[in-house]
Amino acid sequence: MKAKVLSSSLMLLRLGIQLALGFRHSLSLWTVFIEFSCRRRQI
Repeated sequence: MKAKVLSSSLMLLRLGIQLALGFRHSLSLWTVFIEFSCRRRQI
């Protein structure tokens, strides 16, 4: 029983880390995109 709970919590932890990494990646992509569009407008 204890091992099952531990493995499930580990899976949840891994899922959360993957989600956080994906969110950070998309956020950086968005910032780059916004910067690029702003620079293009200035020219």
